[in-house]
Amino acid sequence: MSFKNIFLSTTLLAISFSSYAEETASENTGFFIGGFAGQTKSKLEGYKETVNSYGVYGGYNFTPMFGLEGSFFTTSNYSKYDSNLRTAGSGGLTFTPKVTLPINDAVSVYLKAGVAVLAYVEEYKYANYNNNYDRNASWGGIGNTFGVGAEFRIMNGLKLRVSYDQYRATIEDDNNYYNDMDLKLSQGSVGLHYQF
Repeated sequence: MSFKNIFLSTTLLAISFSSYAEETASENTGFFIGGFAGQTKSKLEGYKETVNSYGVYGGYNFTPMFGLEGSFFTTSNYSKYDSNLRTAGSGGLTFTPKVTLPINDAVSVYLKAGVAVLAYVEEYKYANYNNNYDRNASWGGIGNTFGVGAEFRIMNGLKLRVSYDQYRATIEDDNNYYNDMDLKLSQGSVGLHYQF
């Protein structure tokens, strides 16, 4: 089953659950923590690929409409476009203010924007005249992120999230050996979190 079908099915299921839910303002404030999985389109210096991604997120809602959120995510391995490439992937940390607009007692939409710290790592294995050696390279940088999404109340404290996020940064080689690169990630995901 494709990610689009899973995404659509989950959204429809959440809406059907939400039609029976009744939510109070106290359920929308305080700490929350959860996890997510999805797919990420990566664009790195003209090289494009879609990979699986997963991560955790959490934060604090000061009011039902305003909060702060942080997240950590990583991707599965990019395909091996070089025969010497053992693994390659990207990930990031984010910190964002978040504005939420309730649609009804059980459904809300949100917008967030803030700072992203992104990384990209490659691990190579070479064979040269019967001598094997490894080479690792990593890039990192600070950029920006924004996201939109919807949250659906499943039961008291438990919420389902459907989201779209973008991350951008110019990343630098940690060893100052390679050129800087522009990294752009577009991520669609489904998450589940508990509001304490």
